Amino acid sequence: MNACNACGPVEVAEVCDGVDQDCDGSTDESAPCAVFEACREGRCQEAPIVYEAERDFMHATGQPSADGWCGIPAPEVGAGHLIYGPYVDTLPQGRLVATFWLLADYNPARVFPDTVFARLEIIDADDGGRQIQGHGYPATPSGFGAPMTWAAFPVTFDNPGGHRLEFRIWWDRTNLLCVDRVEVAWAP
Repeated sequence: MNACNACGPVEVAEVCDGVDQDCDGSTDESAPCAVFEACREGRCQEAPIVYEAERDFMHATGQPSADGWCGIPAPEVGAGHLIYGPYVDTLPQGRLVATFWLLADYNPARVFPDTVFARLEIIDADDGGRQIQGHGYPATPSGFGAPMTWAAFPVTFDNPGGHRLEFRIWWDRTNLLCVDRVEVAWAP
């Protein structure tokens, strides 16, 4: 007997409705939803695509941490890209927002609010490495609520669709900077 009290397998696709169509004891586990949506509680709900810093990106500098990937200033550590990649070409065409989740350590009494700790970039790898959103969005102390707190840095951009996109963070090595993830969704 299967989960629906019948004999044999049931060859039915799941639908996002809170019902176990395929009678395997799990509800909505493979139910399809639209881009930037996930099936939760029996209905498709808004959800960004999440790229984890330590897993989904490449790194030119920094090291893994409990919460992501960090650049820790030291004489032997050079400036460079904390993350770059993942060269994804499946994001839909249109106005999107990439939200970079960052944490920085700095002394507010010794750092100007507009000091640039890092540059957040979105690159079209299929268009000669062109920066899609301009010349790099600056991550400055004014964007963080306080030292050692996670902050969202949203960067809105127009995706041409079908191109390999690279999300990257250029770190200048002056302050500790960590990145947890980059979330991509439709722009508001």
